[in-house]
Amino acid sequence: MDGFFYGLYMDSDLLLGMGLKPANPRIAELKGFRLDLYGSVKVVSDPSKSVWGMVLSLSDEDLHTMYSGPKTKAYRAFKVSVHASDGTELPVQCYNQEATPEAPLNREYLEKLVSTVRKLGLPGEYARALERIGN
Repeated sequence: MDGFFYGLYMDSDLLLGMGLKPANPRIAELKGFRLDLYGSVKVVSDPSKSVWGMVLSLSDEDLHTMYSGPKTKAYRAFKVSVHASDGTELPVQCYNQEATPEAPLNREYLEKLVSTVRKLGLPGEYARALERIGN
């Protein structure tokens, strides 16, 4: 199954370290959403924004492993279309949870995310926009 990952799970090395088997990584953009890092990472609808991440192919068993733990069990799958860096539109599954506006900004996660975005070669402007969150 192809999934769009916008948080630390977009890093295949992290998933391999968890014993999972991600395949076919592709940089992609989810248009009409923005990243929310208050509490746990999530995407929220925003017609003027985009979230960058990776499309990865994973087995149903791997996805279950990823989203059944205490920190991830609140995430639910939904279907979206993303645009790969070559312009191809891809139907994918994405995981998300409800927004928690009263939660504080997760600065530690944000720092790790910026590092991951740079490591994976996502657009530099996206990395810079993430760095400006909370400043």
